[in-house]
Amino acid sequence: MNITFFDRKFEKIVNDDRAMDRAFGKIRAGKLRLRLNQYFPQSRPHPGVTLSEKLEEMGMSSKVFADYTGKPERTINAVLNGTCAITADLAEQFENVTRIPAQFWLNSQRKYDNFLKRKKMNQLFSFSQEPALVEELEAVV
Repeated sequence: MNITFFDRKFEKIVNDDRAMDRAFGKIRAGKLRLRLNQYFPQSRPHPGVTLSEKLEEMGMSSKVFADYTGKPERTINAVLNGTCAITADLAEQFENVTRIPAQFWLNSQRKYDNFLKRKKMNQLFSFSQEPALVEELEAVV
């Protein structure tokens, strides 16, 4: 794990496992390492974008796709526009037509929902892990 900070004194501690253990104790150092290793994407497309690309690749319109899935065209268009979530039932129907596993559609929807929740929390509370981590490191150094 190599993490770069603007201040080199933090970099030395964070990139040296023994120094982290000495500075914070093994349990706290482990928790800090977990926080440092988390990746939060800046954007996450709605699964409807992927579906739109797949339909384009298959040369299929939303109307034809709606007929194959047995769902109303309005529902399919709502998914394609990102205004409707993909449910387990929809995911199964999508799998039957696109041959992309239902689990993919459900995971994409879950990741998109998590991204929106995290984004909303950051906006509501102006929450950022980096300043808290820097303050914790400054207290030790």
